[in-house]
Amino acid sequence: MKFSKTLLLTLIILITTVICFGFSTHHQFQDNDLNNNLKQLYKQREYFKLKNLLNSSENKIEKWQYLYFKTLVDNVFNRHVESNKNINELFKNYSGQLNDTITSKLLEVRLINSILLFQFKEATETSQKLQKDYKLFLDSIDLADYINEINIWSALTNVPTQTISKTQDTKIQMTKDWIGLWNIPVTVSDSTYDFIFDTGANISTITKSYAKKLGFKILETEFEVGTATNIKVKSGLAIAEKISLGNITYHNVVFLVLPDEALSFPQINYYINGVVGFPMIEAMEEIHITKDHELIVPLKPETKNIQNLAFDGLTPVILGIHKKDSLAFAFDTGAMTTHLYLSYYNKYKKEIDSNYEMRTITIGGAGGSIDVKGFILDDVTLSIGNTITNLDKVRLIAEEIKDKDNYFYGNIGQDVINQFDEMVINFESMYIEFLNK
Repeated sequence: MKFSKTLLLTLIILITTVICFGFSTHHQFQDNDLNNNLKQLYKQREYFKLKNLLNSSENKIEKWQYLYFKTLVDNVFNRHVESNKNINELFKNYSGQLNDTITSKLLEVRLINSILLFQFKEATETSQKLQKDYKLFLDSIDLADYINEINIWSALTNVPTQTISKTQDTKIQMTKDWIGLWNIPVTVSDSTYDFIFDTGANISTITKSYAKKLGFKILETEFEVGTATNIKVKSGLAIAEKISLGNITYHNVVFLVLPDEALSFPQINYYINGVVGFPMIEAMEEIHITKDHELIVPLKPETKNIQNLAFDGLTPVILGIHKKDSLAFAFDTGAMTTHLYLSYYNKYKKEIDSNYEMRTITIGGAGGSIDVKGFILDDVTLSIGNTITNLDKVRLIAEEIKDKDNYFYGNIGQDVINQFDEMVINFESMYIEFLNK
């Protein structure tokens, strides 16, 4: 069979186009597939899997795409300065590749970074830009939060940055109150008061009456905050110009001010006056908590290659291995017991339904208590770092109670911590380690 030159040329062009298009489509599919995996891991709060996949993917995606995901990873692994540098580079050199959805996400991350770096003026400006220019790209819950929270950041714009002074290793004897929460002595104006020590508190907190009693500077602002039971509480802000824990001294500490009744539990005769929260604890860089309830803060943090700690905003997230699955858990030293969430139930639903009967579980916190559907699991084994923990009679909440419960598999509490002689939390190298002597 003979082909004309025109037909032959047409066939060659067609074949070449198909081959090239095939290779191009395959390459693009690989990139899209990788990008989709990275996006999905971030959406599901699988931060440890996201970091590992990104580390092996730098040369498999475009530079701006790598920088985008690196921005997200730096944010959750407590590298907020680096995260903001990546954002600035993306806006400066790759603005043409950034659509409105990506831009709004970068601004959201910048907002978180600015808050954690105590850059409240930039936080205010970023929040305003999100609300003005990217309202359509925010879900209704996030938008409502930004509208509510901008009162916080704008009120703090002229407040000096929180500082901490450490001159030597520090040891502080804590006590446990009758319901099992750590209490730490806090010194203000030469008087000492017991506050709850709680890594799970997104911000240090005080009752309105105690803020006045301790002479904190109460700011002219009001907003709503959510509680552990999803109840909104009218709140304010106060500044402790100087506050000490042992020989550690802080200046310009921001406190959330709650109505006294929000931290009161008269049904059990239990009242909280104040809480030392995450921003104060993270500033210590590394903490050790012993079985004898001693808080040890070394002058210099130790570097280790474990990195099983991340942050979702201000919420600590810890990596646990269960049934060979890598699971992300919220971590709350103020919680007496571990709770498992809806994501855990969905992952192991068949096994749980076959062995347990659903029941009503009461959960409580600031703002009151609520009843939810759930299970009591007999035995759950978790590997955290180099240690294994076994939990008995674990509460599993089998319904949605707030947004993060859709992603995290549970919340690790003191029942895990109490199985070991010492717990180390390092905010520099980002690891949690449980030790037995």
